Amino acid sequence: MSETKFKIGDLIIYPAELMGDPYDDYGVVIDIVDTTLIGSTEPDYAYVIMWAYEGQTTTEEWWWCEENLLLVSRP
Repeated sequence: MSETKFKIGDLIIYPAELMGDPYDDYGVVIDIVDTTLIGSTEPDYAYVIMWAYEGQTTTEEWWWCEENLLLVSRP
């Protein structure tokens, strides 16, 4: 999983124009989980994100994150 777009500790943003509300939602990538199915040769993963606006932690599919989230800063 070293080829992921985001890394643990990255500050990301889900831009307001994508959510349909007036506020950006910031989050921090706190983990990257291996979700590869047993026996599969295709690696799969998901991002675990702690969101600042709602204060919740969610696990999001990699493709959704990499299409919709933007990197703000990397430690």
